[in-house]
Amino acid sequence: MENILHLGRKFLTSFTAVFTCTILASSIYIGIYSNPFLPFRLIVQALIIAAVSALLNFIYYSEKPIHQRGMVLRTLLHFSLLFSMILFCAWYFEWFSFSYTKGLVTFILLFLAVYGVIWIANFTGDIMDERRINKRLKELNEGAA
Repeated sequence: MENILHLGRKFLTSFTAVFTCTILASSIYIGIYSNPFLPFRLIVQALIIAAVSALLNFIYYSEKPIHQRGMVLRTLLHFSLLFSMILFCAWYFEWFSFSYTKGLVTFILLFLAVYGVIWIANFTGDIMDERRINKRLKELNEGAA
Protein backbone atom coordinates (compact mmCIF):
# COMPACT_ATOMS: atom_id res chain seq x y z
CA MET A 1 0.00 0.00 0.00
CA GLU A 2 2.84 2.35 0.86
CA ASN A 3 4.39 1.77 -2.57
CA ILE A 4 1.11 2.68 -4.29
CA LEU A 5 0.84 5.88 -2.25
CA HIS A 6 4.45 6.74 -3.11
CA LEU A 7 3.80 6.22 -6.84
CA GLY A 8 0.58 8.22 -6.58
CA ARG A 9 2.45 11.10 -4.94
CA LYS A 10 5.10 10.98 -7.67
CA PHE A 11 2.38 11.00 -10.35
CA LEU A 12 0.56 13.96 -8.79
CA THR A 13 3.77 15.92 -8.28
CA SER A 14 4.78 15.44 -11.89
CA PHE A 15 1.24 16.06 -13.16
CA THR A 16 1.02 19.36 -11.28
CA ALA A 17 4.42 20.56 -12.46
CA VAL A 18 3.77 19.66 -16.10
CA PHE A 19 0.26 21.13 -16.08
CA THR A 20 1.46 24.40 -14.56
CA CYS A 21 4.39 24.74 -16.96
CA THR A 22 2.21 23.78 -19.94
CA ILE A 23 -0.31 26.47 -19.11
CA LEU A 24 2.47 29.04 -18.63
CA ALA A 25 4.16 28.10 -21.91
CA SER A 26 0.80 28.12 -23.72
CA SER A 27 0.01 31.56 -22.32
CA ILE A 28 3.37 32.88 -23.51
CA TYR A 29 2.88 31.40 -26.99
CA ILE A 30 -0.67 32.69 -27.28
CA GLY A 31 0.40 36.10 -26.00
CA ILE A 32 3.07 36.32 -28.70
CA TYR A 33 1.17 34.95 -31.70
CA SER A 34 -2.53 35.25 -31.00
CA ASN A 35 -5.21 36.88 -28.90
CA PRO A 36 -4.52 37.26 -25.17
CA PHE A 37 -7.11 34.69 -24.10
CA LEU A 38 -6.41 31.09 -23.11
CA PRO A 39 -9.22 28.96 -24.56
CA PHE A 40 -10.84 26.35 -22.31
CA ARG A 41 -10.09 23.58 -24.81
CA LEU A 42 -6.39 24.28 -24.33
CA ILE A 43 -6.75 23.77 -20.58
CA VAL A 44 -8.36 20.37 -21.20
CA GLN A 45 -5.57 19.50 -23.64
CA ALA A 46 -2.99 20.57 -21.03
CA LEU A 47 -4.63 18.18 -18.54
CA ILE A 48 -4.28 15.33 -21.06
CA ILE A 49 -0.65 16.23 -21.77
CA ALA A 50 0.14 16.46 -18.05
CA ALA A 51 -1.42 13.04 -17.39
CA VAL A 52 0.42 11.31 -20.25
CA SER A 53 3.65 13.07 -19.31
CA ALA A 54 3.32 12.02 -15.67
CA LEU A 55 2.75 8.43 -16.77
CA LEU A 56 5.86 8.57 -18.97
CA ASN A 57 7.86 9.48 -15.85
CA PHE A 58 7.41 5.90 -14.64
CA ILE A 59 10.23 5.09 -17.10
CA TYR A 60 12.51 6.35 -14.32
CA TYR A 61 11.14 4.21 -11.50
CA SER A 62 12.93 1.00 -10.65
CA GLU A 63 13.31 -1.27 -7.66
CA LYS A 64 16.99 -1.64 -8.53
CA PRO A 65 19.60 1.14 -8.63
CA ILE A 66 19.86 2.91 -11.97
CA HIS A 67 23.39 3.59 -13.11
CA GLN A 68 24.38 6.78 -14.91
CA ARG A 69 24.29 5.19 -18.39
CA GLY A 70 20.84 3.75 -17.71
CA MET A 71 19.62 7.14 -16.50
CA VAL A 72 20.91 8.84 -19.64
CA LEU A 73 19.19 6.23 -21.84
CA ARG A 74 15.95 6.57 -19.90
CA THR A 75 16.12 10.35 -20.18
CA LEU A 76 16.68 10.16 -23.95
CA LEU A 77 13.79 7.71 -24.31
CA HIS A 78 11.55 9.86 -22.10
CA PHE A 79 12.46 13.02 -24.01
CA SER A 80 11.88 11.35 -27.39
CA LEU A 81 8.51 9.88 -26.43
CA LEU A 82 7.32 13.09 -24.80
CA PHE A 83 8.50 15.32 -27.65
CA SER A 84 6.79 13.02 -30.17
CA MET A 85 3.59 13.08 -28.15
CA ILE A 86 3.66 16.86 -27.86
CA LEU A 87 4.29 17.30 -31.60
CA PHE A 88 1.44 14.88 -32.32
CA CYS A 89 -0.87 16.90 -30.04
CA ALA A 90 0.22 20.14 -31.71
CA TRP A 91 -0.68 18.68 -35.08
CA TYR A 92 -3.87 16.89 -33.96
CA PHE A 93 -5.29 19.81 -31.98
CA GLU A 94 -4.11 22.28 -34.64
CA TRP A 95 -2.26 24.55 -32.22
CA PHE A 96 -0.42 26.23 -35.08
CA SER A 97 0.55 25.66 -38.71
CA PHE A 98 3.71 23.58 -39.00
CA SER A 99 4.56 25.54 -42.16
CA TYR A 100 4.91 28.68 -40.01
CA THR A 101 8.61 28.31 -39.14
CA LYS A 102 8.77 31.08 -36.55
CA GLY A 103 5.84 29.59 -34.64
CA LEU A 104 7.32 26.08 -34.82
CA VAL A 105 10.70 27.27 -33.54
CA THR A 106 9.04 29.18 -30.69
CA PHE A 107 7.00 26.10 -29.83
CA ILE A 108 10.10 23.88 -29.73
CA LEU A 109 12.01 26.41 -27.61
CA LEU A 110 9.11 26.63 -25.15
CA PHE A 111 8.96 22.84 -24.98
CA LEU A 112 12.70 22.65 -24.29
CA ALA A 113 12.39 25.33 -21.60
CA VAL A 114 9.51 23.53 -19.86
CA TYR A 115 11.29 20.18 -20.13
CA GLY A 116 14.47 21.71 -18.75
CA VAL A 117 12.77 23.42 -15.81
CA ILE A 118 10.90 20.28 -14.80
CA TRP A 119 13.96 18.06 -15.28
CA ILE A 120 16.13 20.36 -13.15
CA ALA A 121 13.43 20.58 -10.46
CA ASN A 122 13.11 16.78 -10.32
CA PHE A 123 16.88 16.30 -10.32
CA THR A 124 17.28 18.83 -7.51
CA GLY A 125 14.50 17.15 -5.53
CA ASP A 126 16.16 13.76 -5.96
CA ILE A 127 19.51 15.13 -4.74
CA MET A 128 17.84 16.72 -1.72
CA ASP A 129 16.09 13.40 -0.92
CA GLU A 130 19.41 11.56 -1.25
CA ARG A 131 21.15 13.99 1.11
CA ARG A 132 18.33 13.73 3.66
CA ILE A 133 18.44 9.93 3.56
CA ASN A 134 22.24 9.85 3.82
CA LYS A 135 22.17 12.30 6.74
CA ARG A 136 19.62 10.19 8.57
CA LEU A 137 21.60 7.00 7.88
CA LYS A 138 24.73 8.67 9.25
CA GLU A 139 22.83 9.72 12.40
CA LEU A 140 21.52 6.17 12.86
CA ASN A 141 24.99 4.67 12.36
CA GLU A 142 26.55 7.09 14.86
CA GLY A 143 23.80 6.34 17.37
CA ALA A 144 24.36 2.58 17.05
CA ALA A 145 28.10 2.89 17.60
